[in-house]
Amino acid sequence: MTRRMTVPIRTVTLFLAMCPMSFAQGTPPVADFSIDSDEVDAAGRLRTEIREGYLPLSWSAGEGNTIYHLQSDSSDAFSCPVSRYSGPNTTSFISGLAEGDYFFRVRARSDLSSTWGPWSQTLIVPVRHHSMTTAWWLFGLGAGIFGLTVLFIAVNANRSAVSEAIDA
Repeated sequence: MTRRMTVPIRTVTLFLAMCPMSFAQGTPPVADFSIDSDEVDAAGRLRTEIREGYLPLSWSAGEGNTIYHLQSDSSDAFSCPVSRYSGPNTTSFISGLAEGDYFFRVRARSDLSSTWGPWSQTLIVPVRHHSMTTAWWLFGLGAGIFGLTVLFIAVNANRSAVSEAIDA
């Protein structure tokens, strides 16, 4: 299994390894994850951490007409999986993730087969939002810069008006 590491940081990419002969033989395609991270946990699962609460996912297209099924769960056992996407598109955008650990997996099926391929390697996505202290500091810093910008514009507008009145 070859993993590509060319995806920008925070963009998780799912690459589906498809055998071209699998459709002719009637076997379902096989899906597997690859991300822009070398981080793998003790169980061999891929891992990427996000701080924003949203996650863009994409995967490569299979041969012919392929249907994809993406699931997530808060447990690596997938005891209560949530179907996040099912269809022919090769992208999905997951948003509104609260702080915690999320587990994702994907599988593929050819339109020539009624059998789904095996689930991919599990992708672990820990969501760790910025602390409220950090958020308030950044908000205050932004408000301060905004205030200084408004003050700078007001002072220079006043100087320009005085300068024009003197020149006239």
